[in-house]
Amino acid sequence: MSLTALREEIAHEISSRVRRLRPEARFDDSHPHRLRDARDNLAPGVDYELLRGDLLGGPGAPVHGRTALDELCDIDSSVSLAANAFGPFRSAPERLSVPGLTGFDVLRLGKRLRTGLGGAPARLGMLALGSDSILGASCVLTEPLTTKSANLAASCAHAVGDTASQEWSALYDSLCADPGRFKSLDASALVRQYLALRSALADEPQPKTLLYVFWEPVDWPDVPACVEHRREILEFSLAVAGSDVAFVSMSCSEFWDAVEEGPGWSGRSEWLAYLRARYVFARGSAQGRV
Repeated sequence: MSLTALREEIAHEISSRVRRLRPEARFDDSHPHRLRDARDNLAPGVDYELLRGDLLGGPGAPVHGRTALDELCDIDSSVSLAANAFGPFRSAPERLSVPGLTGFDVLRLGKRLRTGLGGAPARLGMLALGSDSILGASCVLTEPLTTKSANLAASCAHAVGDTASQEWSALYDSLCADPGRFKSLDASALVRQYLALRSALADEPQPKTLLYVFWEPVDWPDVPACVEHRREILEFSLAVAGSDVAFVSMSCSEFWDAVEEGPGWSGRSEWLAYLRARYVFARGSAQGRV
């Protein structure tokens, strides 16, 4: 099966699950995996108005083309995944607990930050700040099921070398020399997100972590593209190990399990039940309904 067909199969399954979870939701007649109202695409406990304000704010908001707010209507977008995965923490950041990282005071969704290299800002799915740590999150859904090629300017390598740690600077040089090194992992986006955390928050002395949250089917070991994605995550992790910004990866299921083990709150069970009913399935179960 081609990657295009696999992405469509997964998007179809998620759409089917949303139809069952939200029978009142209205889909766009021109697109089978797009809702007319973004509010129908959100899990319980996600405040649409707060989310909307976050997605519309920040530097470099697109003037033309589809915006993050438009993408929020897409069933299979990373924007909607990040909103659903981190949305309940927007108004209560102290609830967010990633292994080894707690005590957040401020949290924003879809945060855009300058990279220090000019051009468009980098966008994080979530940014949380606390007195002891800073956490930026990158979320992906079906994006790893497209073939990537790094898109980094070799002319910026010197500037990157002046600001980035040795590990990330070496990785930047490597990607400029071999753009096809990572084919399922969007290494360019992760490098830009690292530079954004490093540059835009340079005055914040707290330790910084870039968290990569990725979706995969329950039976990912049987899907070669998912196995390769995990291999590339490991290669990337080893390349930047020991740097000034820690890189941590978790699957969506691993992240939600970690949240479940942390402090509880009213509505958490309903939120987690929705996420698992929507996103947790084996590809084999989806294949039978396509």
